[in-house]
Amino acid sequence: MQFKNNGTGGLTGIAVADVPWIVPQSGAINIAAGQTATVTFNIDRSQRPDGAAPNGGVSGKISLRYLTPAASKGLIALGNTPTGSVSVTIVDVVKPGTGPGSPQPLQSGEVALFIDGLRTANRFNGDLSISSRASVPSISDLQLFFTAGGNPTQLSAIPAFAPSAGVSFPAISKNVFGITGTGGGSLQVRSSQAASVALSAVVSLNDPNSAISSATALPILRSDRSIAAGDHLTFAGAQDSQTSVWIQEVSGNAGHISIQYLDANGAIVGIDSGDVPAFSAAGSAAVNGTRSIILTNDSTGSARFAGYAVINDPTTNDGWVLTDPLHQWGSASGPLIMPLVQTAPNDVYISNPSNTAAQVTLTTDVANRHHSVRPAGAGASQTMSIPPMSTSKTTLSASSGFVRLTSTSSVSAVGRVTMSAGGASFGSSLPAVPASAALASGQGKRFTGVDDSSARTVAAATPATYRSTLMLIEAAGQSATVRVRLRYNFIAGATVSSQGVSSRDFSIGANQMLTIADLARSIIGAQRDAFGDLRNMQVDVDVTDGSGRVLPFIESADNASGDIMVRTD
Repeated sequence: MQFKNNGTGGLTGIAVADVPWIVPQSGAINIAAGQTATVTFNIDRSQRPDGAAPNGGVSGKISLRYLTPAASKGLIALGNTPTGSVSVTIVDVVKPGTGPGSPQPLQSGEVALFIDGLRTANRFNGDLSISSRASVPSISDLQLFFTAGGNPTQLSAIPAFAPSAGVSFPAISKNVFGITGTGGGSLQVRSSQAASVALSAVVSLNDPNSAISSATALPILRSDRSIAAGDHLTFAGAQDSQTSVWIQEVSGNAGHISIQYLDANGAIVGIDSGDVPAFSAAGSAAVNGTRSIILTNDSTGSARFAGYAVINDPTTNDGWVLTDPLHQWGSASGPLIMPLVQTAPNDVYISNPSNTAAQVTLTTDVANRHHSVRPAGAGASQTMSIPPMSTSKTTLSASSGFVRLTSTSSVSAVGRVTMSAGGASFGSSLPAVPASAALASGQGKRFTGVDDSSARTVAAATPATYRSTLMLIEAAGQSATVRVRLRYNFIAGATVSSQGVSSRDFSIGANQMLTIADLARSIIGAQRDAFGDLRNMQVDVDVTDGSGRVLPFIESADNASGDIMVRTD
């Protein structure tokens, strides 16, 4: 790597790494004014946390620490702004074997998982994290099939990994499959235990020459949560031509799809249709005036489709994902539950795809984010009538809490939080989840690929680092006890990586929201401060007691730009 001294005086520093598997050159590094110095380093994979059997990617940092007075500072590394040192992030990826291959037809009862829109191009990286529930034995038959940009489908068999471990593949299309520069690809995940596999897919933008950094969590699509011939998906809250649609055939049967783009009053402003081959993805673009999208499976055969829409800001490329909650969550039913955040005002979009008016009631409960549990009590309610095929928008103040949405007929809903800086917009969608999808006693959920930075503010042009918050919402009107367990790797010494497991039990009352800010420190305790950045944590949420049902959400905030992601995976 290269470091440039843009100052007026000479600079002396030393190179240090924050992980034992990065071994930088030793000795003093002298850089004259206006000059550039090359710093070398080695990778010792035996010192990685998975050193016995390296698998996937890990990341760390090399820093050049100044030994000369502050007056001579002018060091630049990959666009970073100098402080007392300057750092460069290093990513080491052990690539699994790849080759041509096509997915086999689904067997009876088999589940396939799909992620559409992963890409690596210019400043964008699509990262994939994989784990399994802690109760599941080691998974040894995990296969990934990837197609992008007209390239033939490639197969990658992932080596077995223990249930306590998570495998990360940064920039997977480039680092595993060797594909860059496309608009996104279709990834299919197959395993005999696919229903127990936890996935996280994030497309991030980092521009070292500006203050822009953003990230979008992509939805995980499932073959058992899809629409058959004659059924439809409804995506609420579309935003003109900034909205695109991903359509995925999930059954292994070719079919046909039709799309209607509707304005806020239900008038059709655009249409699209086309054939979709078996196990293939297709895309479509909305037109100006679009506020909702209806996707209909009008196949004559057995094709089944899943999909989503996404709004992309033209400057940050940050995305707001739109899904149909009644299909994204399978057979789940009941009121829709949506978290609120206090970063910015919360916009709630509701689309009525039926031919009769829907009577919709929004009940809002808010809390002081600094309280562990909001005080119980009746929330504020408002009722509205949404005409057939139309879309309603309601803006709620910036606050921590949640919305419970009940309706006389099936509706589609999504929330959106938007922030602006320097003419650019970023933020997150707020997913709506049916109440019956909440976890009951004896049930649990794993979030994989959760990061937590030791620094709470960083220079705007540094690679994105995040602080994470866990939000728990009780959806059944009963109390519950929830155990939150973190599995993580940390640096135990100058040359040692260790694995840690920390847990903590929480009580949550009926219809309450529990917000666990600064998640890693809340669970690990004060010693977390000595562990540095925690990357690719596994977060297990298990309901251990009580009659309550709990919906978990992870909120990740970018320390540089303030962009957020709200995940339910």
